Amino acid sequence: MKGLPTCRRPDQRYIFFNFESPINVAAKTLKIYDKLPSNYFNWTATYRLDSDLFRDEFYGFEFKQTNPYGNRPNFSDYYGINITTKNKTAAWFVSNCKTSVNREGYIEELKKHIQVDVFGRCLEHSKSCPRKEQNKCDTMLKNEYFFYLSFENSFCPDYVTEKFYRALQTGTVPVVFGGANYSLFAPPHSYINARDFRTPQLLAEYLFHLTQNLDLYSRYLDWRGEMNMYRPSTEPWCNLCKMMNDPNQETKSYADIKKWWFDEHPCENYSFKKT
Repeated sequence: MKGLPTCRRPDQRYIFFNFESPINVAAKTLKIYDKLPSNYFNWTATYRLDSDLFRDEFYGFEFKQTNPYGNRPNFSDYYGINITTKNKTAAWFVSNCKTSVNREGYIEELKKHIQVDVFGRCLEHSKSCPRKEQNKCDTMLKNEYFFYLSFENSFCPDYVTEKFYRALQTGTVPVVFGGANYSLFAPPHSYINARDFRTPQLLAEYLFHLTQNLDLYSRYLDWRGEMNMYRPSTEPWCNLCKMMNDPNQETKSYADIKKWWFDEHPCENYSFKKT
């Protein structure tokens, strides 16, 4: 947001484009927001559902109802997933080692009770799976892991990042830890919310129970027989171009973008504590 222009032509539109959570960028940008004139931005493009251009138009997935599969398939080919080859409990891919919600502390507690393989450099005995080998890593997740820990670095309304969709894509069950209403982003019974459990130990006990009962575990994959997961077909930049050239497009502006971004739907002041 450095070097922002101070004026514009009447036909121009300024767009507030931000896919990071307010907590992650607040300290660096608050002074810049204070210097912006009123009604500076016309449209917003963020992860929030009330944005003019929503995050799913730039990354993410949508789900479309299909004809039900019928009888439940065999565990060795469960909607394209061989559940019987899975032999590791949970994987966590991480690059941001210290977060405001202390998700790393939650993981440490979880590791006391179940196997959690950490990929990255944040915790001891972590593993490596470079991004340039993502296809190989995704195959490993699909074949070997029951769960993928989709833990966010901050708890903000609608803040769901690509790690959640990666779990659904790769045939693992996402365990989410965030501030979003996940029912707005994925089919019912397709994920497990860590915040539904009073302690990491209780979550660990439930996850372990599912690994020992493939029938119960497979229920979290049943959505794959009822819905297709796909990327939005329209390119986001094409949508933006149409908006820019639509003479009937509503004229609007945000009187105070700082208030809209930070105050109207504030992030939670949450931090995991052992006790």
